[in-house]
Formats: sequence, structure tokens, C-alpha cells
Amino acid sequence: MASINPATPQPTRFIDPEALTRIASLELVARTVVEGFIS
Repeated sequence: MASINPATPQPTRFIDPEALTRIASLELVARTVVEGFIS
């Protein structure tokens, strides 16, 4: 049975806000391109 040590630091699971902004703007560009092809 494995024991978990609560004092062991966990890796950060948060996304860098700057990276999140880039992803969001990239999604907007991709959506605009796809909607342009569909219409």
C-alpha cells in the first residue's frame, strides 16, 4: 500500500495567464476562419 506524504509539494496545475490569453485569441481566429468557409 502506497502512502502519500502531505508535505510533498504538488506540481502547479495552473495555466499561465499569458498562455491562456494566446489560446483564447487563437480560438477566436480559428472560429472566424471556419465560419468564413461555411458561409
